[in-house]
Amino acid sequence: MKKLLLSSIASLFLATGTAHANSLPSKMLGRWCKMGESEGREVYERGSCSFSSAIDLKQNSYDVQSNEDGEGYGCDFKKIKRLPNGSYFIRAKCYVEGTFGTEDMIFQLVEKQLEIITTTIRFCVAPIEPPLEVAQDPEYNRDAWLALREGPGIRFKIIAKLGWDHLEADIVKGGWMHISNATNKTSTAGKIVQGWVHSKYVKKVPCEWPDEPEYDACHGGDLAACKRWRVRECRKGNPAACDYDEAQKQSNPMDWCGQRYGNIPSQYRFCLNGSPDR
Repeated sequence: MKKLLLSSIASLFLATGTAHANSLPSKMLGRWCKMGESEGREVYERGSCSFSSAIDLKQNSYDVQSNEDGEGYGCDFKKIKRLPNGSYFIRAKCYVEGTFGTEDMIFQLVEKQLEIITTTIRFCVAPIEPPLEVAQDPEYNRDAWLALREGPGIRFKIIAKLGWDHLEADIVKGGWMHISNATNKTSTAGKIVQGWVHSKYVKKVPCEWPDEPEYDACHGGDLAACKRWRVRECRKGNPAACDYDEAQKQSNPMDWCGQRYGNIPSQYRFCLNGSPDR
């Protein structure tokens, strides 16, 4: 009986020890003031946060309040794992300005400072030209043809349809790719959604708009340079660039472009003004 009792106590100790190992230590919790950041690493210290952003770190989440613009955001922890070096790996779902995304981070205490290192791996993709059988479908919509699903497979529900978009992806699983920032164009609110697309229908693209050769001339008022830029983008498959001329024929070009690209600012400007940031 005594041996059984000791065994039970040992099992309980191991169980609680494991739970504690994957929970943040109490000395890491509470309010911290941001002291600086560089290359994905943020540094915080205890003290007054009068002139800096503040983070309120809890066991399962954290909130950030910026003193610069008053804006804030929050993250809910989905996974916590203590690493052999004493740091903590955290996977979190973060919310800011009505959008959300998944972030991987390392939390660690270095002397009297808290360091948060973002380790999320992302890359950018865009849909390819649709296959012929898709383009010939009577219900084909070039702005919404690629299915975004709840999971990596055709058995999962379609939650949105994508068209010409620059997208961020963070996971590849089999023949599927997880998209972290898609705009649901079937929603009047244009909400950001996450889901899976078949990898064969997207291609990798630069994560930043390249400096086009006509940029300076176009922004200096050279309409011929703007047109060269627009025509090239149209030939590359950008529907907003193709729609510029048609938009100018409408009685209200703003409304016409807004109905098509209102949730994608750069595309809306391409349709209305003939370049993505004029």
